[in-house]
Amino acid sequence: TPVSNFENNAYYVSSYVDATLLVSLPLALSLESGAGHRWNDYRTDALELGRPRNDRVFGWRVGLRRAFGPGTSFAIGYRRDRRRSNLDPFDSDTNGLVLQLDVNVFGTGGYR
Repeated sequence: TPVSNFENNAYYVSSYVDATLLVSLPLALSLESGAGHRWNDYRTDALELGRPRNDRVFGWRVGLRRAFGPGTSFAIGYRRDRRRSNLDPFDSDTNGLVLQLDVNVFGTGGYR
């Protein structure tokens, strides 16, 4: 139940399902891809609708990761999300470039 500031509503209920595929490649590379669907349901009536707001978000992603020794990796990827709401101003399509550096400072884990 994330906090919310939509029309002074204190929170909404968010449910999420996600699937990920990770494939090891040569040269310490890995291909990561996945898709997910989120249901956001607000518990109070929206002024514009006279009933609760709800959002449905579908997203997918794909990227490459390269390991640099135990516990350190760099990833680059693309993600796309499509939000559909029963309130039109909250409909959106987003695209993103993701750059990520992971460092395991506690040392025992590794990346493939």
